[in-house]
Amino acid sequence: MIITHEGASQVKRSKIELLHSQYENFYMFDNESIDEMLTRFMKITNRLALLGGEIDNDQKVKKGNEKSSQSLGGQGNCSQEA
Repeated sequence: MIITHEGASQVKRSKIELLHSQYENFYMFDNESIDEMLTRFMKITNRLALLGGEIDNDQKVKKGNEKSSQSLGGQGNCSQEA
């Protein structure tokens, strides 16, 4: 039982590391709509949350705004009202 638990913990840590890497290296694919990009982004952050590797909402908003703005050629101004 202990070996199984340790293995499950290691798999969980590996999944969290992979999702964090996907989050940190997130970018918009060529020919991808903003809706598609944001859907992928939310899937990554939601999976992290399910595994206990949550990312602060302010960080998510900052990353989402950054990538949305880049997809608009830097012309967009995406902001969140407090």
